[in-house]
Amino acid sequence: MNMWSRSNNDEIGGILLKTRPEYARTFIENWRRTGKPQVFLIYDRRPILRRGDSVFVYVVRSKHLSSRASICDRGYLGFYANFVRSEWVRGLKRLEDEGTRKRERERIWALYGDGQLHTRSKEEFDRFWDDQDGVRSLVVLENLVEIEKKITWSDLKRILYTNRFPRGVGYIYITKSEVNEILKLIHM
Repeated sequence: MNMWSRSNNDEIGGILLKTRPEYARTFIENWRRTGKPQVFLIYDRRPILRRGDSVFVYVVRSKHLSSRASICDRGYLGFYANFVRSEWVRGLKRLEDEGTRKRERERIWALYGDGQLHTRSKEEFDRFWDDQDGVRSLVVLENLVEIEKKITWSDLKRILYTNRFPRGVGYIYITKSEVNEILKLIHM
């Protein structure tokens, strides 16, 4: 499918996120161990999706998630899941007062710290939180499925109606047709 065959009536069916390999492994291990929904923090406004929509997570083998070269050359589709919900996160921007940042960090840990975040301990989560300047929302995922087949950005570009890759730790919306084509590619 290419951009010329896109239907104007094609609805949004999900999003494509990206993360580091160690975070992807932790999410998958957490899901297998606990069966609890996993919570993905993102540097973008919260996505507006329906419960059950697809979320594909692209693994970037670089410390710099925004590095275009590393995305194209060394990344792969790591897992997909179903969207549960999203919410705003307050206090992670350094512009906000320190008290707000700490209260929000503790709220997120209290709600999701028991096997639902990409970190394995409170100390690791605190370090992650303190190093950040920009997480604006979180996405709750369930039914994680690890993808065994190596699907690269080049493979995905043949399906997606855009060549734009998510910047920072953001996301791009994908249509229902794109979701179906990606799922076919995964299960071929």
